[in-house]
Amino acid sequence: MQALNALIALDADVPSDDLMRLLPQHSAPVLILLAKNPQENKQALHSLITRQPSDEAWVAAHSLLISIKDNGLAYELLRSLEMQLIVNVVDSNKRDFLCGGSVLFRAELPARVRSEFPPAVVYQLSDKARRGDVLLAPGRHPIYYRRESSSSGATIPIDRNAYRYDFLAELMGTPLETLAIQPYVSETIHWTNPDAYLSAMVTFRDSAQKRFQLLLSRLREADVLTPSQAEGLKLQLNVRVIDIRDNKQPPLSREYPVEVR
Repeated sequence: MQALNALIALDADVPSDDLMRLLPQHSAPVLILLAKNPQENKQALHSLITRQPSDEAWVAAHSLLISIKDNGLAYELLRSLEMQLIVNVVDSNKRDFLCGGSVLFRAELPARVRSEFPPAVVYQLSDKARRGDVLLAPGRHPIYYRRESSSSGATIPIDRNAYRYDFLAELMGTPLETLAIQPYVSETIHWTNPDAYLSAMVTFRDSAQKRFQLLLSRLREADVLTPSQAEGLKLQLNVRVIDIRDNKQPPLSREYPVEVR
């Protein structure tokens, strides 16, 4: 850490191969040094994304690649893109069903430093700027870094799938709301009979895939996705069916699935 601190203070140009050997323990200072030249270090940034970094490091690496309009980023985002379709099966007089979620926290422990060394310096990444912070990665979700004597605080995990949609919109220079698809979609089926239910499910599925193809077309028009990259890509559609009918007959299982993935 003392060596990395000195390299950052000197604004040193460090070969990416040397920096990548320090992952995952020193992802924050490694990112700070890689951010000096995102174009030259783009392969290292792609590699960092695949190494299960912290949320802040994951966002920073994506934002740095977006800043140089990396021509492989859209393809990587699309390969992992998911859409969750929640289908509420209700009686005609039933309101839509709302789902809730939980929030998880994580914390990092400060590393122990031998007493004969100078005071420890820890580089902390954050998506919330404080006085004295330095901008590491600009964009719609900017990431900052700060120097501290120890790692502090717990952070709230981000929804990486939802962020992938935002990154795609940023690559195209458009608002998230104008994308052809959204990460979470809710539909309602008013139950009449099994055939109508299955027909509606097929319609929802086909509509989602058509919207995904429209997204691919717009990404190609924006020159951030090539035709060869787009070929064969399909939306990962997770369908969750919630049966809130008063009379749950016939049951939505097997032939009429409760959950389809």
